[in-house]
Amino acid sequence: MKKRVLLFIFFFIFTEFLSWLLLGKAHAEINIAGIKLLPAVSVNYGYDDNYTFSEKKSGAYTISVLPSLNVKYDEGITDFQFNANSPYRYFSESTDKKSRFYETYYDSHLDFKLPMDVKIEFDNNFVSTKLSPFLTEERFNRTDRSENHFHGNFTLPIGTLLGLNVDYRNDNYRYVDKGDVFFPFSLNNRKFDNISFRTYYRVFSDTKVFYRYSYQRLIYKNDKIKNFSQTNNNSQAHQSDYGIDQSIGDIFRISGSIGTGQSKRSRADSIAKDKSQDDRFIWNTALYVNAGKKLDIFFNVGRSVTNTDNFTSENRSNENLSIYLSLNSQLTTNTKLSIVGGRSENLSSIETDTNTVFKNFTIELEQKFYERINSDLQFQYGINEYHGGQSSFFSGQSDERWSIDERIDFNFNKHLTLGVEYLHQNRKTSFNSSFGNYNRNVVSFNVRLSY
Repeated sequence: MKKRVLLFIFFFIFTEFLSWLLLGKAHAEINIAGIKLLPAVSVNYGYDDNYTFSEKKSGAYTISVLPSLNVKYDEGITDFQFNANSPYRYFSESTDKKSRFYETYYDSHLDFKLPMDVKIEFDNNFVSTKLSPFLTEERFNRTDRSENHFHGNFTLPIGTLLGLNVDYRNDNYRYVDKGDVFFPFSLNNRKFDNISFRTYYRVFSDTKVFYRYSYQRLIYKNDKIKNFSQTNNNSQAHQSDYGIDQSIGDIFRISGSIGTGQSKRSRADSIAKDKSQDDRFIWNTALYVNAGKKLDIFFNVGRSVTNTDNFTSENRSNENLSIYLSLNSQLTTNTKLSIVGGRSENLSSIETDTNTVFKNFTIELEQKFYERINSDLQFQYGINEYHGGQSSFFSGQSDERWSIDERIDFNFNKHLTLGVEYLHQNRKTSFNSSFGNYNRNVVSFNVRLSY
């Protein structure tokens, strides 16, 4: 009798699960005191035929499990949204090295909207890679690593004329050597902090003047110095900018700023105690053009002049010029086209410095079929050009890259999504170095279940 009851209960649960999974049967959402919870999990399996990004290919298989949680609360003029992902990634080389490692990371985003248009945002992501001691036959030393990145932003309008914004960023990098290697990664243990304050005053409805102060520091935290040829510099820098934002109708917006700053650097090792300091003068102007709902144009030009107290260095000036165009067009109800292209150039007054020109182009086509199938095709092209410089290594060199990425998702129902993705990357460089040419192909399959 008990077996029949257990079989009946199991059959009932199984049929309910099938109706939820296959038919998308509606269930009451998880709601706690007005807070809505949406759990989900994704499983991804893929093959990468060149995970080392080198001319001599090395293939690898990866499998990752991605649990996630979305939390929403919306009550009157106050709402917040929290997203968290915490995947586990397993990696296996398909070569005779037979090395295995696992990777865990998480990313989260918290967004508050409070009365009086106060906004608070927090972002944090962490990644950790460790070599598995049970699944690895090591041929050479490897390095465990962990990184943590945090970002916070606070915006406070004070009436209609004044406003305050505070932005903070913190990055931590940690590397642990597994042996005495030629390039000890522990030398790169470091912490980076950056904080900025921006306040503005609205002179007219379309004119704002602003003041911005920023401070940043970079501190190296090395366990030991193994290779004296690799030395790093701790640094501190601060800058003050004064500027104006001017809108002309709904089409043009012009922004200009002028500022001064200072930076200090000191050697992180215990042998060299030399320090250097420089003062800089900076001006910058930018033009934004909103040519209707489909086309945006960004144009930026700036110049900085640096005076240093280090007698071995020359005073220098740098000029930068950038222009980017963005086109977004809804071709049909189910078809969207996006095109982004730009060029950025940086020139230095010092003959020994390398001048750079970066060109980038991206085209993306999103297509929906039968209300259930979504296709996302993206093509990217970029070329970096290097000219001048004391070293002949960079003079006249170029680095050309392009990639094509196609992803297709099939929404089986409101709870189940199946996906497949193909990525091809190609790089062609004239550098006579280890940064050689390569091509890479990645195929992956994805299953996502959500409540």
